[in-house]
Amino acid sequence: MDCPPIQRCVNPDCWQLLIHRGKRSQHESSSYFGQIVHNICDKQMAAIDIDLCIWRRSKRLLRFIEHKSPGQRLDRGSGQREVLELLAGIIEHLKTCPSAVDAFRLRADSGVFRVDGDPHEANWLGPATIINLLPGSVDDPLQFEDEIDTLCWVGLPEQHQRRAMEFALRKRGRRPAGTAMPAKFIADQLIRYRNPAELALIAGLLTEALGDAA
Repeated sequence: MDCPPIQRCVNPDCWQLLIHRGKRSQHESSSYFGQIVHNICDKQMAAIDIDLCIWRRSKRLLRFIEHKSPGQRLDRGSGQREVLELLAGIIEHLKTCPSAVDAFRLRADSGVFRVDGDPHEANWLGPATIINLLPGSVDDPLQFEDEIDTLCWVGLPEQHQRRAMEFALRKRGRRPAGTAMPAKFIADQLIRYRNPAELALIAGLLTEALGDAA
């Protein structure tokens, strides 16, 4: 993307620096603190963001998740890959060392994972591929087409919690009056995404936008 290196909020009372929510470059941090460390500290240490950490106490499930959009990489030998694999090894030790097993009681499918996919601003996850980042892992990548399956993999909800999530997904397409997305933005999404469920939502948003314009 040909984005200017620095962008600020257009609200004159705010004017703070903006970052991309998705498809950030390797030089964008999700926090001021991380950005300053990245900009100023020496490059002999890795300073990375991790997108998500999941801890479900009731199931002793601990997962660190790094998301990558199409075109983003997690190269072997990079600082980010090295740290994530180190963290994966630590969690594996906690799951297998006898004294750590007793102390932490982590669920066996805890770990560090990369999720490849292309979530977008119409608020859809889209298909996702999940890869275990433990060095030497023989786990096959998981493939999910339906976003509810991806979301349920993330945190392993109970059945009643899944039903609540499914309701939230169905409700998601409803937008308050006067908040429809610009028609040009929605048209751009129609060009990018081909999943029938996504197109149905975008078509509804386009209808709202055209109704507001009329």
